[in-house]
Amino acid sequence: MDTVNIRLILIAVLACTVILLSAIVLFQRRKRVTGRRSRYIEALYALIEGRKEDAYSLLTSAVRNGETDIDAYIQLGNLMREKGQSEKALQLHRGLTVRRDLTFEDEKAVQLAIAEDLASLGRIERAVAALETVRKKRKDADVLATLHKLYHVQGDYENSYSALRDLSRIDDSVTPLMRSSYLTSVACSLIETGDIDRAGKYLDKARKEDGTCPGALYFSAGLAMDRGDLDRAAIMWEDLLSIDMGYFPEVATRLEKALFESGRFDELEGILSRLLLKYPSDSLLLSSLAGFYAKKGEISRGIDLLEGERGRMSDNSTLSVSLASLYIKSGRTDEALSVLEENNMIPSASGSWKCSDCGEVYETSLGFCRACCSFDSIQKNETIQ
Repeated sequence: MDTVNIRLILIAVLACTVILLSAIVLFQRRKRVTGRRSRYIEALYALIEGRKEDAYSLLTSAVRNGETDIDAYIQLGNLMREKGQSEKALQLHRGLTVRRDLTFEDEKAVQLAIAEDLASLGRIERAVAALETVRKKRKDADVLATLHKLYHVQGDYENSYSALRDLSRIDDSVTPLMRSSYLTSVACSLIETGDIDRAGKYLDKARKEDGTCPGALYFSAGLAMDRGDLDRAAIMWEDLLSIDMGYFPEVATRLEKALFESGRFDELEGILSRLLLKYPSDSLLLSSLAGFYAKKGEISRGIDLLEGERGRMSDNSTLSVSLASLYIKSGRTDEALSVLEENNMIPSASGSWKCSDCGEVYETSLGFCRACCSFDSIQKNETIQ
């Protein structure tokens, strides 16, 4: 074999060796990168599956091994906060602010995390300041929603409402009814503390936002009645009932009182009749109208009204008891006893309203949870008596 062939063979071997070594180095680098990255990805899966302790360990490992994704640090800090290590979480999240390559979304995520850390430490004002810095750059839904909650917790209702109003301009799901419900909840809080004048102003705002908000009408009518404006109260009571008959058991007696004390008791018949047009055969309305006739001395008219619903009385205690009562008043005790015996008495239901998100209980449906600032989470919690 001549010298030239030997040189070619050596060159070929050397080239193969270089290529093999390069491949090994590249593979090892990719393996290390993939290993680091997989810990973060595994942590995300663990979070999705609710395995927070596993996620915490994986994220800690990923960060220590040089994970570059900013979300890994944010998620780790959030888990620290949940474990009661808010100060450590704050330090970790603040460390991210010095990065030069932050996009707006990155900065927003970091500042939201910092705000949560500060809020958990009771530093609400500083949490608000952190998010207001982001708000000045861009109106963002997540930032505005968090500011709304923080201002509310702080008791700064005006700025909380301002953030909610700005949020509704970029998020169609935040409706005028939601804004009205929020203002109503503020008014309710002020009524509880005795700040009636201020509560009235918030209720005025609430009705301007949405005149059909049941809570706003309910409290507005109550305030009008307390102030002696009985005509206004009666109008609002009727408006409320035309929107939500769920308020009727409580409103009925107050409406009747307002009309009686203002010398307009006869108008109750027209109001109940108009409501019956909207809610045909409603047992509470029928019973109230029959009771109205009885108070006017027209017992037989009330009996005729209820006897027309006799076929429904087997499963309706309200109608049965009302008719039996009128029979007794007219001296027809045997017929009263017959009605009660032939119809199964259904226990009455009463209830409160409960937030499905945080469990807070309310006596009246406001449409907004003052405890956790959730909308559309208030559900009726009925109990049988």
